[in-house]
Amino acid sequence: MSSVQPLPPVPGTPFRALDFTAWQGAWEGGLHEVRWGYEKGWLRSQVRRALVRRRWFQVAMFTDEIAVAAWIRDEGTTGAARAFVTDLKTGEVLAHRDGRGRPLGDLAVGPFAAWGTDAFLRNGACDIGLKRPEGADAWSLAARFDGLALRAELSQRGAPPAATIIGEHRSRRPGLTTKWNLLPSTGEVTAGGRTFDLTGAVGAIAYTNGFFPPGARWLEVTGLGTLPDGRRVGLAMSDGARHGAVQEHVLWIDDGVYESPRARILVGGRVARDTWRLRSAHGDLELKFRPIASDVETATRLRGSSRTARVIGRFFGRVPLPDGGQLVLDGLPGIAEDHRPAHAR
Repeated sequence: MSSVQPLPPVPGTPFRALDFTAWQGAWEGGLHEVRWGYEKGWLRSQVRRALVRRRWFQVAMFTDEIAVAAWIRDEGTTGAARAFVTDLKTGEVLAHRDGRGRPLGDLAVGPFAAWGTDAFLRNGACDIGLKRPEGADAWSLAARFDGLALRAELSQRGAPPAATIIGEHRSRRPGLTTKWNLLPSTGEVTAGGRTFDLTGAVGAIAYTNGFFPPGARWLEVTGLGTLPDGRRVGLAMSDGARHGAVQEHVLWIDDGVYESPRARILVGGRVARDTWRLRSAHGDLELKFRPIASDVETATRLRGSSRTARVIGRFFGRVPLPDGGQLVLDGLPGIAEDHRPAHAR
């Protein structure tokens, strides 16, 4: 029997109506709108919800030449947006820009993950927005910073289904991440005085909505691309407390999304330079992730600060297939993240 299995369909809501506990596990598909049910006595105050709830989008696109990555984050009482462009051949960071804002003001990341998405940060320093109207097949991303201009469209048409991971921390703090992978993408980006055509790029979008305890730490990786034989491959793995005890271990193979063996993620103290290693308990999934370029961000919140290192790189190794075979990855592009409390080493 293969260690790679189909995922069950995502529930209609992220929580059980009977007792408001979160569904826990990995699921096929995504929710257009993510709203949590609140049991009486738990997070009753809208103010307290704003202090502990966090929502963000992450977008990544890869061509043969470059990697483009962007984030829009609502941290409850503050928020930020970032974008950077990397030359995959030389490792040069062509542009690296960020901006800060405040929810309910110049920044918004709402409960809509697909249809209805309207996330943005707009102020004098930057203008970035991610949208997907009701009934549309694609998200549109537009950004303008000093020295960086981006417009792109990432389409769900022709892409495999999303994967949704739902978990729960102690004190019944729920969290959800939905990931769309292998999205056909188009557009244009200007960075470092050069303009790049994004036609034919492959993209990924992640939406996270949850109540994270102070001090939560996790590692995660995402890979995506087309192999020389034309096969499309994506992966998403996590290790840590992002969604309590629930971890991401998902593979996209062509038009399907599957549960893969769970892998431990190991990396040395220099996350932007050291090779990341992933290995499942039985060794049927074994990967190395070699960094090319990185971005480090510190977020300050009322309930503790965090430091997040995001690394662009390539995957080498092998992953299992649904038919019991093995698939060799030799330079699949991707992005890794190390999220930890700001004071942690």
